[in-house]
Amino acid sequence: MLVDEDLQAEIWQVATDPNHARRTEAVDQVLLPTLTQMFTVARIRNSAGQRHPPEIIFVMLFGLTLVSALLAGYGMAASKRPSWVHMIGFAVSLAITVFVICDIEYPRSGLIRVDNFDHVLINALGKAPN
Repeated sequence: MLVDEDLQAEIWQVATDPNHARRTEAVDQVLLPTLTQMFTVARIRNSAGQRHPPEIIFVMLFGLTLVSALLAGYGMAASKRPSWVHMIGFAVSLAITVFVICDIEYPRSGLIRVDNFDHVLINALGKAPN
């Protein structure tokens, strides 16, 4: 993300600015590698959060749902009177399964949200929410 990179550049510039503070070489030997590790962890966290399965996975999930419904309908077609409880239960269970999978994959845009945990990041950065 561009904001994170700008913030990292600002932190790095302050940490390496020789006019900012008088410090010994020992401080630089501890501070700069620690900052580098912190930036690496932040980059890994950001890239892990941006990884999603290919769209074909969602297409296949939708197709599997349709095939399952076809097979269930074909199985119930032999009876003279279909069971509404089974039909509605099957439809609801498939819909909930697909919804939960998509909701877990995109945690900031569904019903189950992780926005509550953003206050930890906001406090760590020392910024007020927009």
